[in-house]
Parts: sequence; structure tokens; C-alpha cells
Amino acid sequence: MSADHDRELWMESDPKRIVREWNREIEAEIRRRDTHQDGPWKIVVWVALGVLWFVALFAVVGLFERLQQ
Repeated sequence: MSADHDRELWMESDPKRIVREWNREIEAEIRRRDTHQDGPWKIVVWVALGVLWFVALFAVVGLFERLQQ
């Protein structure tokens, strides 16, 4: 049990090994993100949100104009 404990302490105290492991994880995440293709849906959603925002803005402006009359 003490050998396992010593190994854990050694692994935790090796900063270069930790940095290499983090770099591997980061690179793997970047590769996963790059291979994921969103297609046109991302653009469609943003355009729909933009149109919805403008409709809400004009509705609020129209409501305030009616209330001021």
C-alpha cells in the first residue's frame, strides 16, 4: 500500500507530466470540436433569433407609441 501511495505522490508532483496530460486533453477537445459539423442550422437559428429580436423591439416601440396617444 505504501508503494501505491508513493507512486501517487510522485505522479501528482511531476508538473511536466501534468502539463502534457492537460495538453493531450485540450488537443483532443479541439479535434472533437473541429470534426463536429453544425451545418446550416447554426446560421438559421441565429437569423431566426435576430428576426425575433427585431419583431419584439418593434412591438415594444409600437406599444409605447399607442400609450403616448
